[in-house]
Amino acid sequence: MTQTRKINLLIVLSLLMTLTSIGYAQNALFLRNSIIAELAASDLDSLLEAISEKLDDDVSTESSTWISESGDTTSTLIVTSDYKKNDLDCRGLEIDTIQQSQRVVTNYGFCNVDGNWLMDAQ
Repeated sequence: MTQTRKINLLIVLSLLMTLTSIGYAQNALFLRNSIIAELAASDLDSLLEAISEKLDDDVSTESSTWISESGDTTSTLIVTSDYKKNDLDCRGLEIDTIQQSQRVVTNYGFCNVDGNWLMDAQ
């Protein structure tokens, strides 16, 4: 993975953990303490790569599953919509994450900016 791509993915992760859509504004504290925030660095990189690959796949309508290195965390990734915003191609993504008995389902929008998927903060 190139250094630029890693930086872009880390930016997306930071946005995932700190920004919420209008509908999830009341859950800001929950996102900061989410399952995703607790992942090891190598798992975060792997999950972000899986998210990017899912968003790049504009043909498949099926979900994809990511599993952490230790196998204790899984995320199901589902593209829920395609839309345009400010002349950018954007996609809605549902991330259904399970770690042990804890389950978290979140929905985010991402827009493709120069080949990189950035969170649509609305």
